[in-house]
Amino acid sequence: LLLIGFFTFVRLQDLRQELNHTGQLIANQLAPASEYGVVTDNAAVLEALLDATLAIPHVRFLEIQDQTDRRVAYVEQRAGDGHRSAHVEVFQAPIQIRGAFLEDHQAQVQQHLGSASSGDYLGRVLVGMSDDAFSQRQQEILFKAGVLALFALLFTYLLARRLARSLA
Repeated sequence: LLLIGFFTFVRLQDLRQELNHTGQLIANQLAPASEYGVVTDNAAVLEALLDATLAIPHVRFLEIQDQTDRRVAYVEQRAGDGHRSAHVEVFQAPIQIRGAFLEDHQAQVQQHLGSASSGDYLGRVLVGMSDDAFSQRQQEILFKAGVLALFALLFTYLLARRLARSLA
């Protein structure tokens, strides 16, 4: 029973890490992709990028902010898109100027940054991930562990009973 408890705990921890890793990976991939749209203040490019990313399962909302934390673009799942949990994990990644982009768009970058000395920081990407999938998988894991524990207890009971009969 202790082993069942330990392995169940480990599986739940792995599941939580997988959710965190997925959310952060989406934010990390979206940040460099949104660099051009932030520098050029091209809301259409950013909206198209966010709409495409919103198709990823369990993504609840996406937001891009500039270096002053002003919302540049925002999209979210519609209210009628199935079951919605109350809990959302938020992941973020900085939008930074890459060397090749800076060389190709020097004038636009200087105009966008103005006199602010924020270095290569352009803003940030926020990704809200629903934990519905985590909750569902958690329930499945706990159910399977409970069934396995019941079978282990039943087997132990039957074995103890058989041993008691042979000793009596």
